[in-house]
Formats: sequence, structure tokens, C-alpha cells
Amino acid sequence: MKYVERCLWDYKANVAMLEILTLRLGALRSVHGHNYEAHSVNGASDPVANVTGQILDLEKKIHRTGLMVYPVQRLEADLKGNAQPTYHMQEILKLRYFEHNSREYVQSELGLSQTTYWRRQEELLRLARKYLAED
Repeated sequence: MKYVERCLWDYKANVAMLEILTLRLGALRSVHGHNYEAHSVNGASDPVANVTGQILDLEKKIHRTGLMVYPVQRLEADLKGNAQPTYHMQEILKLRYFEHNSREYVQSELGLSQTTYWRRQEELLRLARKYLAED
């Protein structure tokens, strides 16, 4: 599965992960969340450096996860419309990628021929590549 499809397929898991990482970061940054356990590095321990390292690691993970979440959120918002091709792409995004239903189920649910389904899905993926900078 290519990067764009993986981002769409894993969207809900990535949103949940982003929320967890953000909560962990908030706890580490709060006065009550500091855990100044001393970890020995070359015979010396630096508890502040330990917490700072944890914060930096979490910030990197949040950034990487955000790069997979925020573009999909913008894509979803921009697909909200009444034009039929846009509606089909929006529903394919929701039913196929977010809810992990089979292609056959989505095609049947939307009343699309196989050809129309594939065309709309390709249009969706082409648009998603632009949002995810994969073009």
C-alpha cells in the first residue's frame, strides 16, 4: 500500500495516536507531570536532560503524526459538497478508508458501477496526493 493510501487507511488510528502523544507531552510539560528520575549517562545523571529528551522525542512524534493527520482533515473538509463526484469521493473516503469496508460494499452502498467506483477512487487518491505532498 502506498503512502497516501496508508495515511487514509490509518487516519483514525493516527488521530488517536496524535491525541495520546499530545496528552503525554502536556503531562511532561506540566509542573505535576515532571518525572526527574535520574538516569546515569557516562557515570553522571542529569534528570532535567532526561525530561527534555523525552519532550523532544514526543514533539518529533507529534510532528510526524500530524503530517499524516492534518492533510487528511483538510481533504475531508474540502470534499464536503453536493456535486456528485465530490460526494462519491467523500463517501469512498469515509466508507472505504475510515471505516475499512470492502470495495464491493462501498460500491453497492453508493450504487456505483465498478468503472465509476474506480474512477472516483482514483480521483480521490490523486487529490489526496496533493494534500499529502506525494505528487
